[in-house]
Amino acid sequence: MTVLFLAPYPADESPSQRYRFEHYLPYLEREGISYGYRPFLSLRGWKIIFSKGKLLQKAAAILVGFVRRWLLMFTIGKYDYVFIHR
Repeated sequence: MTVLFLAPYPADESPSQRYRFEHYLPYLEREGISYGYRPFLSLRGWKIIFSKGKLLQKAAAILVGFVRRWLLMFTIGKYDYVFIHR
């Protein structure tokens, strides 16, 4: 079984993700369940979004997130389940 986790932020950066599903990931691996983790924002984008100013870089980070999600549509068929965090 393979599960895809779609999250808004990179791993280990947002408390909402850590408490809802990230802390379960080692248990899934131990039970033989493989998973993919695809955040909307990259770590670089995450750091830019919450900084002051940098409007063009913020817009670029969001645009890259949309492109990554669009490209994901072509590989989503290899997963058995998809978990969407907000």
